[in-house]
Amino acid sequence: MHTSVRPLSPGASTSGAQRASHRNTVPCVVTIAGTDPTGGAGSAADIKSIHAAGGYALPVTTAVLAQNSSRVTHIEHMSAAVVRAQLDAIAEHARIDAVKIGMLGTAENVQAVAEWLSEARPQLIVVDPVMISSSGTALIAPEAFPEVAALCAAADVITPNALELAELTDSSHAETHIDVCNQARAWTERHGNVVIAKTGHLDSEQTTNYWIESGAEPIAIHTQRVESSATQGTGCTLASALTTRLAAGDAPARALAWASDWLHHAISHGERLDVTLGQDPPVSGPMDHFHHVRAAMPQPHMPQPQVPQPHLPLQLGSGARKGGGSR
Repeated sequence: MHTSVRPLSPGASTSGAQRASHRNTVPCVVTIAGTDPTGGAGSAADIKSIHAAGGYALPVTTAVLAQNSSRVTHIEHMSAAVVRAQLDAIAEHARIDAVKIGMLGTAENVQAVAEWLSEARPQLIVVDPVMISSSGTALIAPEAFPEVAALCAAADVITPNALELAELTDSSHAETHIDVCNQARAWTERHGNVVIAKTGHLDSEQTTNYWIESGAEPIAIHTQRVESSATQGTGCTLASALTTRLAAGDAPARALAWASDWLHHAISHGERLDVTLGQDPPVSGPMDHFHHVRAAMPQPHMPQPQVPQPHLPLQLGSGARKGGGSR
């Protein structure tokens, strides 16, 4: 049985994004996700992305994972009661400007989150439907697929990867930009919300993120493809940054442009973190979510700027007079 988050009218997604910020404050963003002990994906990536984009993260854990960028060795799903208790604790304590939803894991957790959303009625809901990994591995129980699809239909914005978009639209894997946009258009014409259609899986020099909305021309944000192994958690990262900028009051084009450009630079700087152990071929490692902050401060392992020496006392010559000089 599906739980409806809230009824959507045509254009509700855009108005949800625009009304998310009504005060000049740091946006508070609830992130609902599983963990990643290596810090590159899941709730760790969400928290870093939200703060890097100017928000304050309120994290809810749905599953504890023993994983790295190469494999998952254990998953401990939180019970629906534990997930709901975390959400209730936040709601009675903090202002909520937006909710970003990632891995839910079980049908019971999807239902618990949907029920809470219908009661809390946050101004902006963004769903990154963590259903299928980019390599094709199922990340939720099969019986939870319809529940996640229903949650996506009730959200303001969804950010599926290519395989998830194909699953949601009952289509084959998109091979071109036109395929991606057509699948996203089919979804948004049916459900009335926004799809962020991503093309990072395609073999092209540029990657493009599209804002696809019913009754409107697509917004296309282009960035140059980066040859880097620092690509762990790109989906979590983009969705969280976008949610934060929308909650801060940015218009869709500005929010998507900021998140896409920031993600591009996070990937570009990621290998400098030197986190992963050397392997051949290299394993996927984390991005540098705070590259813009790190650039503004000296790092212990980097050459430090020369500190000017203090002026030495003035040596008075025989013709000089003590106490002279202007002030």
